[in-house]
Amino acid sequence: MKNNSSEGNRIINLGNMLIALGCLITLGLALFTISCDDSGRTVDERLAEASDAIADRDFRHAQMICDNLAEYVVASDTAAIDEEQAAQLAVLYMMLSERSNEDENVTVATECMRYAYSLSSDSLSTFSQSLSLDEQRHFELLHRLTVSIDNPIDLDDEDFYHEEH
Repeated sequence: MKNNSSEGNRIINLGNMLIALGCLITLGLALFTISCDDSGRTVDERLAEASDAIADRDFRHAQMICDNLAEYVVASDTAAIDEEQAAQLAVLYMMLSERSNEDENVTVATECMRYAYSLSSDSLSTFSQSLSLDEQRHFELLHRLTVSIDNPIDLDDEDFYHEEH
């Protein structure tokens, strides 16, 4: 009986060791992937690379770059990405939404734009003028989405339905 119990403990310990080893390997791969993705390049360089990848129709590569950059937006204590970079990232997500993952990419684009506006809405008007026509339409749509999220319209308000034009 004692033999079965000690054999069972060995199996459990071996199982725990395999789980721990699997976790360590996964963590190591994740850290390696993060370090390889950054490669010491600046945010502007990675944004340019994502833009080039979209122009070259390499949407998978562009998505990967944008997803890595979006981590800066969701980090609460980061100053690694400024408002213009966040707005550019939002526009890139909108361009990606036309190809795949529409709902997810629009959601992330909206969060990037909200982040950009939270940093400085004044510099974004100058930034928007530097965009191409295609990028400007994405920027304008994101601007409207952001404003409507942050300043919702009261649909129960009588004046909303009876505005005089």
